[in-house]
Amino acid sequence: MSIKPHPTKKGWWYIIISHGQKGSKNYKPMEYIPYQGTEARALAFERELRGIEPENDGRTKVIDLLERFFAWHQTNSAAKTHAECMAAFKKLLPYLGNKYISYLRNSDYEPYKAARLATLIIPKRRVHRKDRKHDSNAETDEEYAARCLVDTRPVCKRTIQIELNHFRTFLRWCKDEEKYKVGDFPKGFPKDQQKPKGKVVLALTEIPELVGQMKEGFQQTITMLMLQNGLRKTEALTLRKRHVDLKNNCLIITGKGDKTEVIPIVTPDLREKLIAACEGKNPSEYLFVNPKTNRPYTNIKKSIKSAAVKVGIDKKINNHILRHSFITGGLMAGASTSVMRVLARHEDIRTTQGYTHFMADYLQEEAAKIASAITVTKTEDKPA
Repeated sequence: MSIKPHPTKKGWWYIIISHGQKGSKNYKPMEYIPYQGTEARALAFERELRGIEPENDGRTKVIDLLERFFAWHQTNSAAKTHAECMAAFKKLLPYLGNKYISYLRNSDYEPYKAARLATLIIPKRRVHRKDRKHDSNAETDEEYAARCLVDTRPVCKRTIQIELNHFRTFLRWCKDEEKYKVGDFPKGFPKDQQKPKGKVVLALTEIPELVGQMKEGFQQTITMLMLQNGLRKTEALTLRKRHVDLKNNCLIITGKGDKTEVIPIVTPDLREKLIAACEGKNPSEYLFVNPKTNRPYTNIKKSIKSAAVKVGIDKKINNHILRHSFITGGLMAGASTSVMRVLARHEDIRTTQGYTHFMADYLQEEAAKIASAITVTKTEDKPA
C-alpha cells in the first residue's frame, strides 16, 4: 500500500492498494482510492487503512489539529453550535493551544478556569442609532456608569463548563476520529455550582401590568405569546400563520429537538391579538416581520425593559423570564405540575417541578411585604 499525487487534481492523492504479485494465483488489479487533503493526511489515512495508529510521538499540539477539527465540526454540527465552539476556543487557546494533546493533565485546565472566573462581563453602552435622531434607549455617561455598577458580573461557572465541553468534543474527535492518544479530559464544576442564580419571576399582579404597558402591535403580541402562553423567544418571533389554528383554538409549535406539539391558546386576549396578526397573510408567512429586513424580528428585549420601567418593575427582565413567569404563574394559580409540563412542553416533568424554587422565592418576597404591613412595631414605654 502506498500513495501518489493525483495526475490532474491539485490537493488530491491516490491511495494504492495492491493484491498480490502480478502473475500469482490470487493476483487482482491494484485499487486506486482517491483522497483529498495534504500529503501528511493522505499518509495518515493510508496507515489507518492498514490498521496502524497514526504516528504520535507526543509532540502534537492542540493548535496543530484545530483546522481539521473545525472543518469536521462545521460539517457535523448545527451552525449555532459551531459558532459557539469557535467562540469558546478563542477563550481556551491562550491557555491550552500550545499544550501537547497526549500530555494534557487536569492541572493544565486550572489556569484557564481561574482566569475565566476572574473575568468581568461589562454591559455594552446603549448609543444613538444612526436612523433615529431621538433614541430613548441611548444613555448618558452617568446613566451608563450607574448601569455598569449594577449589571457588571463575573463569568459564571455554567459558561465555563460549556466552553470546557467544547474542548471535550475536540479531544473525543482526536481520540475517536483521528486515532491520537490524548491525555486527561477536563473536569468541570459540580452541577449544583452550575445552577443559575438570582433569577426572578414576575408576580401575578405584574403580568397584566407589563402587557398593558407594552406598545400596541407586534411587540405586545410577542410578549403575550411568551408571558401568557409560555413560548420561547425564538418560537414567538418566528411564528407563522400556519402555526395558529384559530378554529381549534391552539398553536402548533416546533420547539427543542424539532418536536412538534399542539398547545391551547390560553387567554382570550391573546386569541384576539393572533386573529389580527393573521389577517391577510398566507399560511407560510411570518406573523411578525421587520420591514427593514423582510425577516422576523430577532429581539424585543428593549421594549420589554422599557415597559417594565414604566410600570415600576425593578426586576432584571429578559425574554426568557417571561416564560419562567408563565410557568410559575400557572403553578401559583393552582394548575397541576402535569398540566404545566404539557403547556411548557417539558420532556421531563422534573424540569417543571424545578419551578417550585421560583415559587418559593416569590412567596418569600410577598411574605416580606405582608410582614412589613402587619407587624406591630414595639415602642419604648413612656415614663409615668
